[in-house]
Amino acid sequence: MGLRPSVRERVLIAAFLLTAAWHGLYGHLLPSWVLRRARHAVGNAVSIGDVRVGFPLRVVFVDVAAARSSPGTELRIRRITVVPQWVSWARRTLWLRRVSLDEPRFRIQRLQEGRIETPLADFSQALASALPAVPASADAGEAGSQPVWHVIAETVQVAGGTVEFVDERVAQSFRGSLANLSFVGGPFAAPRGTDRFSLAVQGRLIGHREHAAPLYCSGWLHLGAKALDISCQLEPLPLAAFEPYYEGPLKVRVYDARLKATGRLTAQDNAVEGRIQLEIDQLSEADLSFLGKTVADIKKLAGDSPHPVLTGELQLSGPMDVPADWRLQLAPGNEMVENILEPLFKRRGEAVKIKVGQQTIEVGLTPTSDEAKTGIQETSKTVQETLKLVAPPPPSEPAAPAPVETPVAQ
Repeated sequence: MGLRPSVRERVLIAAFLLTAAWHGLYGHLLPSWVLRRARHAVGNAVSIGDVRVGFPLRVVFVDVAAARSSPGTELRIRRITVVPQWVSWARRTLWLRRVSLDEPRFRIQRLQEGRIETPLADFSQALASALPAVPASADAGEAGSQPVWHVIAETVQVAGGTVEFVDERVAQSFRGSLANLSFVGGPFAAPRGTDRFSLAVQGRLIGHREHAAPLYCSGWLHLGAKALDISCQLEPLPLAAFEPYYEGPLKVRVYDARLKATGRLTAQDNAVEGRIQLEIDQLSEADLSFLGKTVADIKKLAGDSPHPVLTGELQLSGPMDVPADWRLQLAPGNEMVENILEPLFKRRGEAVKIKVGQQTIEVGLTPTSDEAKTGIQETSKTVQETLKLVAPPPPSEPAAPAPVETPVAQ
């Protein structure tokens, strides 16, 4: 008669079998199945390097990228982590506790002929096809319509992101970026994002020859109601960061000048109102010339002022969903700005046309009173106090949905 295993041996054998089953399921079978399903859902437009699954169901997509993109453009995300919270089969809704994007990189390019190339088209179509389509009828229960699955992410995070812009149209190629980008916001709903979405963003704006400055934004938006309230601040950025754009018929020499900006954009019922306060300092030397003839010399305009500063406010308004129809007005913040702008506008109230990409924007000049100039400075201080010049805090935690079905837990 063979020897029967002891209780200790049985426990060890059971532990070994459970461990083997664990590694087989979470180390190979489940990740392979998720990877196949994900690749099938997004098709050939998006490449996914690998998938990792943690207990009980934390899914990590590694090296996700737009598989087809124009030369000079890029869309790549080093890691996407999805942490589920609850799922309701009855309500066909999946709640996600968190979606994190680590080191996303997005690069667009403007070619010499003026066309802007991005890697978004195929990537967006692939993600749209992966999400359930919204039926034509508002009532998903009507005959002929398909049930719709909704996804609600409680928190969306971005860490170490980079948004890069390369411009080949200017004589000296320009390369700028928003680097060290971090973002936190939520809740986010798909395919219909109808809820209010809080957000906080910070990054470092980098221009020509690595001139850089921090940028902060925070606020909220509500796509369903076509409403938003977002405040931003750009700390002093050397204007030399945009040097390639200063050459041409209208030539600017900025030397050590710096730009500081604060602004607030609000919208209700699709009507946008915005005020962006601008300040340029360190103007001991700077001049503006047109076709070789000096139009403005800062030293002369400053007079006896030892530290000349240019201030003003850009005011915008229009429909939130049609930026091309926004109206822009520039309000001088001091007499120096008025003296510089008056020859360019020829007469007060006439619009100056500025070309941005393929679009021409008209900017009008609004004369300002002493009270309005003081208001520009006060508004800038209010925005700074709102942002507090610190790393953006996470949005307030939305209430967790009541469990309807068996949880798939974190």
